[in-house]
Amino acid sequence: MIKKRLITLVIWVYVLTMILPAQVTVTYAIQPQSTVVIKKQVEMAATTEGQLGIKPEDEQTTPAAIILLDKLIQHADWLVQEAPIGTTPGAYKIEDKEKLNTVCREAKEARIHIQTEEAGLEIVVVLHNAIVIFKSSRQTDIGQLALAAYYYGEQEDEEMWKQALWFDMNNDGKIDIVDLSCIIGLIYIE
Repeated sequence: MIKKRLITLVIWVYVLTMILPAQVTVTYAIQPQSTVVIKKQVEMAATTEGQLGIKPEDEQTTPAAIILLDKLIQHADWLVQEAPIGTTPGAYKIEDKEKLNTVCREAKEARIHIQTEEAGLEIVVVLHNAIVIFKSSRQTDIGQLALAAYYYGEQEDEEMWKQALWFDMNNDGKIDIVDLSCIIGLIYIE
């Protein structure tokens, strides 16, 4: 039953991308996010972390942008350490890995000097977009699409996320049709 669903999903995504130009699909999926979109993520992070609400008198809360920035820095560090290098499907070019590492290092340095929520938000946007661009530089083929389809529906808080996160092309914490469409578009571009 699961195999049948996966095959159907892959075929459906393939047919969908034959109808839509591949370049449009990729551009939509991996476009850098605006400050407005990221600000919504910051607000969600704040709610999740209990940062919106009344704080005790003696306790100082961390701004939501800082919480999200710390999470993104940790994620970018992990990507830099774990991303395979090479020309085979699923691997990244060394230059792309170095670019992400540079942006991550700059975000860490800037993190120390953040004074306002808005300043933190600007750094969050830059790092988030660097992660999205890095993930889109992955060497892809039809096998990568099949793996992404296997992880379809996985979300950030689920047990298989460590394997699935490589296919979260827009870095939104879930594997969905946008991610699969992006991978198909990358196959056509290569």
